[in-house]
Amino acid sequence: MARKKGKKIISSTVFYIFVAGIATVIILPIYFLVSISFMSDQEAYDWPIALAPAFSNTFLLQQSDDIPGGFLISVYSRSKKDFSAIFDSDDLGKMIDFVNRKTSSKIPKSLLEEKIQELNQITAQNKAQITELKKQLKEENINISRLNRDIVKAKQKLKLIDPEDETFREIRENYEKQLEVKTQEKSLAEERIAQIEKKLREIGGVTFKVRKNIFASYITFFRVTSDSVGALLRSIQVALLTVLISLSIGGMAGYAFARYVFKGKNMLKLSVLFVRMFPGIAIAMPMVIILAQMGFYDKPIGLSLVYSVGQI
Repeated sequence: MARKKGKKIISSTVFYIFVAGIATVIILPIYFLVSISFMSDQEAYDWPIALAPAFSNTFLLQQSDDIPGGFLISVYSRSKKDFSAIFDSDDLGKMIDFVNRKTSSKIPKSLLEEKIQELNQITAQNKAQITELKKQLKEENINISRLNRDIVKAKQKLKLIDPEDETFREIRENYEKQLEVKTQEKSLAEERIAQIEKKLREIGGVTFKVRKNIFASYITFFRVTSDSVGALLRSIQVALLTVLISLSIGGMAGYAFARYVFKGKNMLKLSVLFVRMFPGIAIAMPMVIILAQMGFYDKPIGLSLVYSVGQI
């Protein structure tokens, strides 16, 4: 009795795991596509991609180092866990438009002007400290460039030495140590740069949140695509007709096979099985040619018949 109960539990567990696996294989791609469609350009191109779209964006506003009197705006990346610079300009209108296209968040001009005033006050209070941090940042960037050149040179020299040749073993080991030291120095320099940038954000930047329009991609699509609403309605019509044809013909055929006994039933079953072994395209192509000759191919009913072939 206990053995039978154990077998039943195992078989039930295996069955539910199988069902869950099938459901996952079907649902996950659909969820991924739907989730991507609600993301902004900035979210969609981040890696790794977030599991769900954000409903708001956090922005960082700083003074631009490249444009006198300009401002640099960055957006928080959930994937990188840090701010990513997206645009710097002295034209607030251009900045608002670009940020809207990139992040699907339209920053009100009044809010941006308010944050600029707040930024000017903060930078005026911390001017000396900001200047010193920017000087340190510049020095660290120069140091990184020098270390990158040294690392490239060390790698090139190592390529010229045969690892199997014992004659140049000491030289090879020396270059390997140099490469290791330079790589460690670069990592430390990158950490210092990250710390300096973090301090600069704290004393030389202001952050604020703006709600995101998650339907921005759909709005843009319907705006730029001609006759998009009509195409959507026709697609829905074809989909409904396909479902209706598949259910009606398939349902009636299934009921007839299960309920009635008639001559040639087994042969018909065999022919259905034989047809199911072929790809749907093998049947759909001749059907497309026939429907095109009848003038039905570019009509909803014709497309529905073609699409329903694989379902019946």
